[in-house]
Amino acid sequence: MKKVFFAMMAAAMMVSTGVFHFPNRQAARIAIETVKSYPRHALKTIVFNVFLDKDRDIYQQLL
Repeated sequence: MKKVFFAMMAAAMMVSTGVFHFPNRQAARIAIETVKSYPRHALKTIVFNVFLDKDRDIYQQLL
């Protein structure tokens, strides 16, 4: 359940960058910091679901 929560959270933040114009880089930074703050032993897989190449590029730079 926790994996799904974080995957949905990351996806929701990136959706906000489109319709609601939240800054892409800031959204990615928040998503990454949130996941990194979670205990590593509790997560097996983390998925950052992005729709645009520019969002993928931002995640690759920040990770």
